[in-house]
Amino acid sequence: MDRLRLVLAAIVLPLMLFGQGLYWETKLTTIGGEQTMHSYLAPKKMKATSTHGQHIVILLDQKKFVQINDHESTYSEAGFDEMERTMKGQMSQMQQHVDQLREALKSILEEQRKQMEGMMKAMGVGRGEDPVVVSPTGRRREIAEYTCEEFTLKQKESVVATVWATKQIKEFNDMRDEFQEFSKQMSSWNMLGKSLVDAMQKVEGFPRETTMDGGMKSVVTKIERRSLPASEFEVPKGYKKTDFTLPQQER
Repeated sequence: MDRLRLVLAAIVLPLMLFGQGLYWETKLTTIGGEQTMHSYLAPKKMKATSTHGQHIVILLDQKKFVQINDHESTYSEAGFDEMERTMKGQMSQMQQHVDQLREALKSILEEQRKQMEGMMKAMGVGRGEDPVVVSPTGRRREIAEYTCEEFTLKQKESVVATVWATKQIKEFNDMRDEFQEFSKQMSSWNMLGKSLVDAMQKVEGFPRETTMDGGMKSVVTKIERRSLPASEFEVPKGYKKTDFTLPQQER
């Protein structure tokens, strides 16, 4: 479950580039460490690969969500409706335990409590669904060769995310409507909280750097146009199909 959120966060947080064939790398930093995510996009198709040999493929035209495990040579898949039901069930169970977790945190050391609270925030647990307001700060800075503008995302009086975005990536500007379709689907799965995902769509431009209040940071380090064959989004031959379950965090 946690790994699934991290993989999808690498897609949601930098938004989603879209073109005839695009590839980008994202350095994702959390309290638990760092990893590099590799993302591939083509019309109606998207794939995100983690450093753990896990792949997630989203096929809009087939309304299908696919998980691929290279280590075990297996895959599983679910329709969008099934994925939405599964995620809502998981989120409901998690929210039921939030108050219990917060009460338990009172009895542990301050540093440990802050780490646990940060992890909960980064995963969207207990954030609630109050509207998230996007506001430009007027600040600018150069990230690589792109001029980026700063945006803050506030929920009530708290800043839940800070985004540095650029309007100088033509591929994103050309395919923003396609991106909105992907974002709408992600929002229905309640990843990181529906209100936060919806707010990310209002950021002007392509986010190169995103910092979350729970300690998660996403930095896009490489972007390039690629010609992506259909096979890039297909399950490798010989892989065994298994029952669909949400992946669990590796120990």
